[in-house]
Amino acid sequence: KGIILISGRTVTDDSNAGDDSGGTLEFGTKALAGALATRMTIDSDGNVGIGNTAPGQPLEISTTAIDAIVEISTWSTTPAHTSTLKLFKSSSATINTVAETASGEVLGTIEGSGVHSGNVVKVASSIRFEQDAAADGDSVPGRIVFCTSDLDDAGDPTTRMTIDASGKVGI
Repeated sequence: KGIILISGRTVTDDSNAGDDSGGTLEFGTKALAGALATRMTIDSDGNVGIGNTAPGQPLEISTTAIDAIVEISTWSTTPAHTSTLKLFKSSSATINTVAETASGEVLGTIEGSGVHSGNVVKVASSIRFEQDAAADGDSVPGRIVFCTSDLDDAGDPTTRMTIDASGKVGI
């Protein structure tokens, strides 16, 4: 009920008076009788914050008092259509340039982190996707490594299970 106005504004860094570099771009929503609420920020480094006005990563999604959920949905009657979370690694330092990856390279990681009693963020568990052997002309052999932390690892999770390229499981 009501109308929502979508607005964007550039906010400059006061330390650079008269210079628009170093500013951020904020996108917000505003109810007719309400104040502008920032919903998304793009900072001067190109980091995007959704629900976060000071993102520390290329994309940071933050929320309070509810679950932070990233949903990837596919709406199709075709069985082959699917939703995919793609973690991709190239051995090139140039964006959109592919270069062969090597055996042992980490191709992607999913991490679960918490905060220890000294108020420092530490990884509690992870799933790592690695290259298991040299690539050939049509494939990249992979392995999946499952890691968890205990009280003795100082936030460096220990490998607990590995599934290698041949399908063998090591625990």
